Amino acid sequence: MNDVARLFLETYARGGEVAGGWKFGKALQQAQLDLSEESLERLDLLLKAIRERARPVHDEFLADPESLNFLSLLAFTLMAVLSRRTGVHIEWHDTASARRATAEWANISDTPFTRLVALAPDQGLLFLPLVWVHDRVFDLGLGQVATASDYLLSVAQELEYDLPMAWWNAARVLGVTASAMMGAVAEGRPALPQVTWQHPRGHRVNTTTLAFEGEDAVARGEAALEHNPEGALWKAFAYPTWINSSGKRVEAISVTVRTYGQSPLRLRMAFRHQPAVDGRPFAILDPSVWEFNVPEEQFLRLYAAVKRGLHAERWPSGKGWPDFYQGRREVPSLLPAAVNVQPSYATGEQVRVGDAVLIDGGLHPGRVMQVVPGADGHMACVFKDARGLRRSATSMQLQDGVIFVARSPADHGEACIAWLEQRIRQPASGRAAAAPLLTPAHACFALGNLLWQGMGIARDQASARQLWQSAADAGNPAAELALAVIHLEGDTVKADPAKGMALLRSAADKGHVPAIARLGQELETGLRTPGDVAQAVRLLTRASEAGNAHGTYRLAWMHRIGKGLRHDMARCVSLLSKAAAGDFAQAQYELAMHCSTGDGVPQDDERAAYWLERAVQQDHGEALIMLAGKYERGRGVPQDLERAVALYRRAADRKIPAAWYHLGVLTADGRGLDRDLREAMRLMSLAAKDGVRDAKDQLEDIELAMTRESRG
Repeated sequence: MNDVARLFLETYARGGEVAGGWKFGKALQQAQLDLSEESLERLDLLLKAIRERARPVHDEFLADPESLNFLSLLAFTLMAVLSRRTGVHIEWHDTASARRATAEWANISDTPFTRLVALAPDQGLLFLPLVWVHDRVFDLGLGQVATASDYLLSVAQELEYDLPMAWWNAARVLGVTASAMMGAVAEGRPALPQVTWQHPRGHRVNTTTLAFEGEDAVARGEAALEHNPEGALWKAFAYPTWINSSGKRVEAISVTVRTYGQSPLRLRMAFRHQPAVDGRPFAILDPSVWEFNVPEEQFLRLYAAVKRGLHAERWPSGKGWPDFYQGRREVPSLLPAAVNVQPSYATGEQVRVGDAVLIDGGLHPGRVMQVVPGADGHMACVFKDARGLRRSATSMQLQDGVIFVARSPADHGEACIAWLEQRIRQPASGRAAAAPLLTPAHACFALGNLLWQGMGIARDQASARQLWQSAADAGNPAAELALAVIHLEGDTVKADPAKGMALLRSAADKGHVPAIARLGQELETGLRTPGDVAQAVRLLTRASEAGNAHGTYRLAWMHRIGKGLRHDMARCVSLLSKAAAGDFAQAQYELAMHCSTGDGVPQDDERAAYWLERAVQQDHGEALIMLAGKYERGRGVPQDLERAVALYRRAADRKIPAAWYHLGVLTADGRGLDRDLREAMRLMSLAAKDGVRDAKDQLEDIELAMTRESRG
């Protein structure tokens, strides 16, 4: 029946006739029923003219196929306008199919009014638009409202009696979006993140596919949900991700929908799947609900719309969701109950805001700032480290790389240092003793790391080396790597490549992934040891597959220059994205460069600015300059000269020559700073002395301006 409705509407729109034709054809075409709100008034005038001038007789009229087609078209038109007005999903039925579809909750008799039944399956409602049409054509006195617009208003009110219409539409779209993306995964097509939103007038849906993946795609999608300059009724964001299931990573499709206005809804679901491997077919598993801000009984009603959306989408192969679904539950797992449970550290203590912790593999002092829903469906933690940088850890990372130190100490840095010193003197006991991060050797390495960087403690590199040596003597591979680097680079000691490579290989042989990545780099460059590109590729690939951002970055570089691997910019950028998501600052900066120039990726200043912000958090010098330029010119971010000047000054404090140049230009122009040609001359002289391009030309311009002003 949906095909019949579509045929009637499309045939009328192009000025044709359906089989049998329709009554009042000329007047019908003159009414221009184009599904707009204005056309409802023309429909009212048409029906008034027919009722008063033609005075049709009910039984005779219904015996004529042309008349039945005319009435059907009006019914189809009313519901089509309703769909455009509200976004409701309508299924059309005749009497027999309507009885089958609603057997459990409706009793449909055989009458002229039930010849066409409009079913809103998401809400579990049916409508008989022929009742209103008959009443207006034949003046039956059924008590119907006088206008088509008022009739549709009453239907819309019924649709929203329990839940807002936007909620139903968003729930159905969640299912449709999940199915479309799952279809791509099942059929081996790229499942790229996408943002979908409904036009505020209710009848146009827009979809933007993000031509990139990873953490920046998630950030872009979440930002799109948070901000709504389009005035959308609802938005949906979908991307491939993973779930922490019994301590294992399980691939999934995450879809979040959000509605706006007085009754906002936020619903996030994850749809797990298993790949086709080892003779096992591709399978869709039980879904999970990661987030919902409505009562559980309301979510369960909305899930019926989600499920219909899942099953309605047909994939290019002709198959769909039901062909691959192997889940066991009709209702998805409601993870918010689990999400709201406080996570725990590996040693068993529950996480609390204000805790002092050692993060990043037990290396850096930090403080728990927030506990929030994480990317894996469980609670995650947001920390601030000793440098003031914020970072997060998933539930799995909490178990592997975060050490609990103390509850809400007065000074988190001091508490962490005292904890490390105590652990060196007094090893852990009980079940904690078996944890590698709690051994005296690791405490020696971690404290040495803080002394080496001067993080939360006075810098003392000699003492740091002694602690690293003690840890290395105890077999700690991280300490071996630290010592290897200073011997290879001659940092505070005389360079000794042979000793450095021996330590590096020892750490790599223990399976220490950062050491494997560094060994791969040394073999790739051949600067301190005979090169072996093939071996370098194997080591870097191994490190990358283990999640090491350094190894991933080096592989990206090799793809870029075609060394040991084929020249492949697409693969290079993909690896850069992975390394950037792993907080490798150089990868973040280079990915931003690609996004700014459109080299290997679509040109995207917003995405570039996102990664520059991440690199700047790690004090990456070139990223400071580039991000300042973005704010100066308003590229990818709102123009903000105050922010640009602050970033340039931060770079100037690090004696980066380009910062002097840009500050000189701004000072000479009086943009973001008071105009001061003498200060501009000083800054530009520093830049020219360091060979900054165009600095000498700028100096000449400043000198000329000073001369002119002195004469004036």
